[in-house]
Amino acid sequence: MKKIFLGLFFAVSQNVLAAPEATTEEEKMLEQKHKVVYIGGSDSCGGAGLQAFLKTFSALGLDESTEIKVVLTAVTAQNTTGVQGVYPMDWDSIKKQLNNIFFNASGPISIVTGFLGDKVLIENLGQYLKEKTLANLVVDPVLTSKTGYHFFGQGESDVVKAYREHLLPLASITTPNRFELEALMGTKSELSNEKPEHILDTLKCSAAVIKQLAEGQDRLVSWEEKDACFQEDLKSDFIKTENLHGTGCTFASALAAFLTTEQSNVAACKKAKDYLQGALKSASNVYCPAPHHGPVDHAWQSRDAIDDFIPKKVLYVGSFDSLENQKVQKFLSETTKQGCYGETVLTDLTGHNLELVFSWEEVKTQMESLFQDQLSVPQAIVFGCLKKVELIEQLAEYLENKNVPLVLDTQWMDINNLSSEILKAYKEDLLPITTLLIAKHSELESLQNVYSYTVNPDYTLTEFRGAKKCLIRNDTDNDNKSLAPRIASFLAKGDSIENAVRNRMNDSASDKE
Repeated sequence: MKKIFLGLFFAVSQNVLAAPEATTEEEKMLEQKHKVVYIGGSDSCGGAGLQAFLKTFSALGLDESTEIKVVLTAVTAQNTTGVQGVYPMDWDSIKKQLNNIFFNASGPISIVTGFLGDKVLIENLGQYLKEKTLANLVVDPVLTSKTGYHFFGQGESDVVKAYREHLLPLASITTPNRFELEALMGTKSELSNEKPEHILDTLKCSAAVIKQLAEGQDRLVSWEEKDACFQEDLKSDFIKTENLHGTGCTFASALAAFLTTEQSNVAACKKAKDYLQGALKSASNVYCPAPHHGPVDHAWQSRDAIDDFIPKKVLYVGSFDSLENQKVQKFLSETTKQGCYGETVLTDLTGHNLELVFSWEEVKTQMESLFQDQLSVPQAIVFGCLKKVELIEQLAEYLENKNVPLVLDTQWMDINNLSSEILKAYKEDLLPITTLLIAKHSELESLQNVYSYTVNPDYTLTEFRGAKKCLIRNDTDNDNKSLAPRIASFLAKGDSIENAVRNRMNDSASDKE
């Protein structure tokens, strides 16, 4: 067995991917940032998957100091009752996303894996990463959901074999729970009595955190030297709560986050466990009846009191750009800061040489997973970029009688890049049901019957034909994507449009102080 590396970085081989010299100071700074790559699925109700990853890094303050990337492997429709649908990506789409990240990459890169769609993906991903100069990799072997849903059904044994043979040997640390470890080891014996050497030899990896070995107890096992195995029990108070959705993804993400600061495995595991413990304790104050499983509170550290977590749901509906992922990242970060819980319905996947538009069935299943569960229904919605006329029409019809505030921001819909047909669908189908449109003066020249009154010197709130209200932004305001999610958060809490806008402006003034 190799000695485990402390830290979660692998350097991209210079003889495989040669990075060009940076031409500006900004590019040089970007090269020095740690890249943190999440390879896994999306969770519509926002508690697990890439949403848990992005929320965790935001909560820990690492969304600014690191360059965060996401490789989407699947879209899942989930709510507090369980998994309603799983739509895996094909390997070609996943490989294109990986190539976009690794092309001309330089500087340290961290990776954490989540849900991987099937054994073929695991095998291909293992081969792909093996060809890089891997030093460290966190593998969360997602086999089941918190509600007991088996993602792979009868094919679980093939997936387990693929993990053991192709991915775990590359991992510096893996984070199975007790049930996943039983599957990976092919035994249901008393795991607490298993020798650490036997566990690691069976898994073929350098270190493992066994979660939920007992109530409030995890166990870290790792090879410290060639023939010396280290074991430490990580204990904490058991918190009785049904708000457990996404705990595994959150722990793995927090572990990856702390390892990027070059913590030892032991220190990083303890800090990740403490972070998850706080998220569970805060969420335990929110009533969630069994057999439902609500989300943990990723932003618990930023709250004045432990009982301030009132998870009003705000939903993003739109495109996901795996190369940038700025909109989803910004949306989840801003709604979390407002004490709300961000949910996402993804309509398509884009990136360099990549455009995959999801079917209405895939989009509708994500929507229904939220609207058919009383504990997951969003209290406000922010639209992103929608790229099919039929999808816009179908979404408008679906949402017409849902009685949920809808926010449409021209920056989020990429208005300057839309075809005339799609723009027409926005105007004719979405605007009539939109609560608040956010746009520039120059983008509203074709609209008539505008009545306006001033909210502050930079923004004007108007009434006009189409949406109920329009917030006209300054024409020089070219990159303020925080407006829509923040205002939507206030609407979700029950504010009127006027008060939501004023609260957002007051919020913005506080940010500048």
